[in-house]
Amino acid sequence: MAERGIPPFIVQKVSNHGVDNPIVARLALQTIELAQWLDVDKATKEEIFGRYLELQRRLLQCHEYHARLIASRAEALKETNEVLARGEYTVPAIMNLQAEVEGLLFAIKLFLRDVAITMNVLFENARLSEEAAVFWNSRGEKSAAQKWAEKTFGLNHHLTTSLSGDANWISELVKKRNAVEHPGGNSGVLKIEDFAQGPSRGLYIPPAWYRVRNDDTLPKTDLYRDLDVALDNLLSFAEEMLIHAINARPMTTAIGFRELSPDLRNPDAPIRFIAVMVTDPQSVDK
Repeated sequence: MAERGIPPFIVQKVSNHGVDNPIVARLALQTIELAQWLDVDKATKEEIFGRYLELQRRLLQCHEYHARLIASRAEALKETNEVLARGEYTVPAIMNLQAEVEGLLFAIKLFLRDVAITMNVLFENARLSEEAAVFWNSRGEKSAAQKWAEKTFGLNHHLTTSLSGDANWISELVKKRNAVEHPGGNSGVLKIEDFAQGPSRGLYIPPAWYRVRNDDTLPKTDLYRDLDVALDNLLSFAEEMLIHAINARPMTTAIGFRELSPDLRNPDAPIRFIAVMVTDPQSVDK
């Protein structure tokens, strides 16, 4: 059994973000607290901490793109309201919308690649391709990651079923990025639309995005709502991978994990999962 111990890492601010940022709290502080229950040697554990710090850095980049997009939307609406108050007419326009969305998609693809790299450290002998494509299949079949999990842990294992569900949202994000990088290829062309005039003065259709592929226009969806969900999914995807790994190789079977509801999380360090002693199997997330 591997030796438990506090890793020689100090949680500190990265860029302008401290542990009050959920990304820092859940990919750095939470990782340090939970990974001590993973039955691996000290060198592997330190490598895992290093990988999660890199995931934190990548996701903070995504967060910064997202934050700029939100700020630009707010500024566009503010300026439009000022114009309307003068009795004039305009429609909100978000500055650098196309460039910011394209940059965010590239950052997301790099983050997913780094999750694949991290999985090869978390799971002994995983040997997954270190690229975002490992999490989805262009033909809609099982992803390489899902096939590996099914072969290693079984068809109904929590990791296998999780990867099966995650393939849906991951595939669309990567396809959108591929449509930017290779327009007109297998993923088509990405279209991004700014605010449009709504049914009456002062009402607007929110920004949308969609792909066009071989004369087939895929459904438009709300750009900002999709990005909100995507950033939350990416954070959950990375942190839950550590939970899956510990459940596969636990230091002790007497430990489980409990998810804290958002209202119970400390705003100064809003971690999501804590380790608990297993007294009632129904009370923990295993």
